[in-house]
Amino acid sequence: MRLFLVLLLSALPTLAAHVEPSPVEIVHPVYSPEARLAELEGVVLLGARIGADGLARDIRVNRPLGFGLDERAVEALQLWRFKPALRDGSPVEAYVQVPIPFLIADKASRWHLLRLDFQSPQDATPPRLLSTSFPPGAGISAGAVEHASLVLAMNRCAKVTLSFDIGRGGAPANILVEESSDKIWGQEAAAVVESWRFAPATFDGAAEPTRATVTLAWGRKSLDAESAAALYNGNPAEGASAPVLGEYTDEAFRLGIEGVVTVAFRLGDGGKPGALRVVQGLGHGLDEKALEAVSRITLRFSGQDLIPAGSDHTIGVRFQIHEVPLPARR
Repeated sequence: MRLFLVLLLSALPTLAAHVEPSPVEIVHPVYSPEARLAELEGVVLLGARIGADGLARDIRVNRPLGFGLDERAVEALQLWRFKPALRDGSPVEAYVQVPIPFLIADKASRWHLLRLDFQSPQDATPPRLLSTSFPPGAGISAGAVEHASLVLAMNRCAKVTLSFDIGRGGAPANILVEESSDKIWGQEAAAVVESWRFAPATFDGAAEPTRATVTLAWGRKSLDAESAAALYNGNPAEGASAPVLGEYTDEAFRLGIEGVVTVAFRLGDGGKPGALRVVQGLGHGLDEKALEAVSRITLRFSGQDLIPAGSDHTIGVRFQIHEVPLPARR
């Protein structure tokens, strides 16, 4: 018998005994010079262990932006202070994911740079961005006005990914539209990128051709952190319906593993599970943590009548790295 919905009700009192960490003192990061020059915007997602003292440790970059912003995000998080996680009222360590937004509030253009990556030849010094130019105001041609009006009316952003060559002269060439929310936005974005200039990659002092990939968005002049994060990927974790939450192992957290471990058991007297076994696991120590989590719960139906002893059931134990809410915009 599968009791996911029934056990969700019975597990709520147990889950209420655990409180996730929450920030009480936030230090906002400062832009790196190279990212400010590029006008790069987005959200760096960091993973960290929050100790019982409320300090972040073992910080790692789960979703980078580059251009020095990853380092600036880590420096800022080291100065944050958290209200620690609580288990049965006592402070404990917990793993979290912390989004650190980098946004430009005073942009004159509706164009936003979300990503810029270089595929440099091996052992070559990578290229450097020398200048960008984002056309002020709408910054689009007359042929895109109708599409732009629709984008703004729907409170959305158009998104384009381009690739191009950086030749010895430092100008973009052979621009290719890799992905676009509409064909016309690829043409508009290419017109923006054509004016950018780079110092080319070098090897043994000689310039080397390099391929670059850039992602641009067009929409409101000022992005908020939620929109920037959604434009990057916006993929929610799967399987959020599992009723019990499990504790992470160091290895599983480091690898960023999320999902559900399914545990089978036979219900004993007093609503306590027995004869536990994993029927669908995740490995990396999480299966053992799932067994521990199920062994600690008492199962009741609607919080009142006991489920009959001796009956067989399965229950899901969710492993999901808690993500701290995005900090308010300054």
